[in-house]
Amino acid sequence: MKKHFYFFHLIDRDIQLDENGLVSPQYMYDSGNFQGFDKSMKKYFDRITGGWGIYPGKKSLTKEEFTIAIKKFRDSESALSWIYFFRFPPYLTLGKSMKKSISHKRVMRIDLLDLEKKKIIKEIDWGRWMSHSDNKPLSREFYGNLTPEEYFSVFDDNHTPLFATLNHISICPIKGYIPKDFLEEYSVPKTLSKVKELLL
Repeated sequence: MKKHFYFFHLIDRDIQLDENGLVSPQYMYDSGNFQGFDKSMKKYFDRITGGWGIYPGKKSLTKEEFTIAIKKFRDSESALSWIYFFRFPPYLTLGKSMKKSISHKRVMRIDLLDLEKKKIIKEIDWGRWMSHSDNKPLSREFYGNLTPEEYFSVFDDNHTPLFATLNHISICPIKGYIPKDFLEEYSVPKTLSKVKELLL
């Protein structure tokens, strides 16, 4: 029986987490952190007005429109409370685009087999294959049997958005955040062998 079931999240190197750790867009909005909420809006703007086709051609979005779009695309009323995690952290030598994207990041790790950590989680959405809403839903078992080599074999360094080809899950914390004490911090791994070290 496995002792750990790790998932990983990337954050900017210069971000200093407070005791609340990783917070969801919904928590940012509810607590009045509109700077953080607007940053989330900016990250998804092109997809909402482009590929997702929810507000095609719009030059700007209100916070309400952004909220509606995320919930509609993810088909969940709790979608703004989701915090995304990769099964294995992307690494610097995975490709030029990836290196550019993550060279200023650091990695946070959570163990989903830890009973105390499980208590703060309301639900987990295991995602869909290649992050596409029309594809098959994934499961806990899919990630449990996955090797790092298999996980990264479908990665496309030229794909936009870059992380869509790395299947990921969405954790919905009960209070909208994952406390800092529940996370372990690491430098972004350089190679696949360094990724494997984080699984030990």
